[in-house]
Amino acid sequence: MIQGRTVKEDNDITINREELINKIKKLQLQLSKFKSVDAEYRKAEEALLASEQNLSQFLDAIPYGVFIIDHKGNPQFANQAAREILGQDIFKETSYEKMKESHRAYFSGTRLEYPLKKMPIFRALKGDRSTIDDIEVHFDDKVIPLEISATPVYGMDGSITNAIAIFQDISKRKQARKAMKESEEKYRRLIDNSLVGIYIAQKHIIKFCNQRFAGIFGYESLAELIERPIKDIIAPESWKLVDKEVRLRESGIKETSSFEFKGLSKEGETFDIEALGNRILYQGSPAVQGILLNITERKQAESERQRLEDQLHQVQKMEAIGTLAGGIAHDFNNILSAIIGYTELAVSDIPENIETRQKLSQVLAAADRARAMVKQILAFSRKGEKEQRPIMLDEIVNEAFILLRSSLPTTIEIRPNFGDKLNPVMANPTQIHQVIMNICTNAAHAMKEEGGILEIALKEIDLVPGSIEIKNLEPGVYQQLTISDTGHGMSLEIKSRIFEPYFTTKPKGEGTGMGLAVVHGIVKNHSGEIKVYSEPGKGTTFHVFLPVTRAETMVGFEQIEPIQGGEERILYVDDENNLAEMGKQMLESIGYRIESRTSSIEALEAFRSGPGKFSLVITDQTMPNMTGLQLAKEIRKISPHIPVILCTGFSESVNEENFKSMGISAFVMKPIVRKEIARVIREVLDETGRLREES
Repeated sequence: MIQGRTVKEDNDITINREELINKIKKLQLQLSKFKSVDAEYRKAEEALLASEQNLSQFLDAIPYGVFIIDHKGNPQFANQAAREILGQDIFKETSYEKMKESHRAYFSGTRLEYPLKKMPIFRALKGDRSTIDDIEVHFDDKVIPLEISATPVYGMDGSITNAIAIFQDISKRKQARKAMKESEEKYRRLIDNSLVGIYIAQKHIIKFCNQRFAGIFGYESLAELIERPIKDIIAPESWKLVDKEVRLRESGIKETSSFEFKGLSKEGETFDIEALGNRILYQGSPAVQGILLNITERKQAESERQRLEDQLHQVQKMEAIGTLAGGIAHDFNNILSAIIGYTELAVSDIPENIETRQKLSQVLAAADRARAMVKQILAFSRKGEKEQRPIMLDEIVNEAFILLRSSLPTTIEIRPNFGDKLNPVMANPTQIHQVIMNICTNAAHAMKEEGGILEIALKEIDLVPGSIEIKNLEPGVYQQLTISDTGHGMSLEIKSRIFEPYFTTKPKGEGTGMGLAVVHGIVKNHSGEIKVYSEPGKGTTFHVFLPVTRAETMVGFEQIEPIQGGEERILYVDDENNLAEMGKQMLESIGYRIESRTSSIEALEAFRSGPGKFSLVITDQTMPNMTGLQLAKEIRKISPHIPVILCTGFSESVNEENFKSMGISAFVMKPIVRKEIARVIREVLDETGRLREES
């Protein structure tokens, strides 16, 4: 039994051992499984750790701050950029409660204080997916402007486990924005305060302009012009030009250059504009940017300057013509002196009943007309004669008539018509002569193609209140000078402008437009008035009214007097042989004893050798070596009381007004006429004799 039990026991033990071995094997199998799982877990853990490290490194590498908090608001993670932006010590706070107590945040653009929980990251814990915000975060004394966005993180059960904020420091951006704003403001002020109009035009639409631009065109606000067609501010006559210039610049074909056009104001007035422009891109499309100026005043100044330059040129031209006329007159007078002098001598030697005398009389008459013409030329060239004196207007008209008759074509008939009752007017004869010549020259121009009639009428009228002419004249007696023609006449528009300086209807080179302007000025300066009546195709009539004076006239009709001679000895000096000989014969024919010289030096020596034998010296002015004035001065040094008569065809230094102040007893204009020189000689000798008796 003991043996059997043992077996049994052995069997039991064997069974228990097998079970135990099986269990051990199972345990070993399970253990190996656990070890495998643990290894996988460890690998996963290591992979997760590596991933977290990689993520951390990645987040540290990006330039934006990344900040993660848990669902309670406690900081969980901040990358390198976040720590640099907000400061390392900000993350020493371990809880939301502590952060809430020590920090506050402000939204950009306000100074209103907001709780920390209203920051985007804390709003994200409430499920708010915030847009990008600009805020200012105040940490103690540190103010950090941030651009920030935040989003919630959800767990498996759908609850919010975390919130992530991504942000960047925008201090530099804000500084740049501030600088840009200040710059824009500065340039806006510069643009608004600019003295020139600044604009941007795109497809002929005004896209931008400054206040000066609006003001130039008479608009008060920019809103009236922005998005308005540029055609609205361009005068119709300039639109084609502006359209072309803008298109060329907008297309880039034409570079920056200036052009001028007529602008149109809000009130419909036109004015001169100068514009500059060049091609730019505005909102992605081609446009023209430029400046413009109102140059109306400048154009007026330029016009005035040009007018003055033209006037100066005209004055210089007239001076040149006057000088030339004087030179020609001097030479022509010498020729006429010989013609008149020798003809008079010939006439005096021929009996009155001989036909040759009559023919020579016609020569004298023609020479006298030539003399009158030269006199008119000299009157034209004479300068500085502005004084007014009582004159007979009909005599001035007659002088002008003689000059006109010789200068106008034979297709124009001149008809003088003078009234009987004529009194003198207070006037400057040269200027009145200019009035007549200018009006008549215009009349002749109006009739040059088909001819016609030029009528010059003169009558005395009494203007009383209620007269049609009384508008600009005081009541009284006036000389009315009427000059009318049968030319092409004038339209109302032209007639309204004929007295404007430099306005002319004549082709270039045929007139300056100053003639009637000068006429108007002269008439007004004489306290008179000028009126014009004209219609197209019906000719033109000018009426000039000059007030009558009761003062005694200084110009009258020449009285016919017998030629008076004498027996005195006279020294006669002229550098031309024929004139010296003619003067000698002329004066000897009326009794005087003449000693002639053709050299002023020889004449001075002749006088010095016997000053007591001469009663009078007659000398030409223009001579070589010594002029007549110089000779007279030297002669008076020898004999202070000897009278001297100066003869000249033209002289700028001596004239009828100043000869006495130069020690000259009398002044005679060439050509010398026997009866005139005889009268002057007798007056000078008689006056000298009277003075000697009185002394």
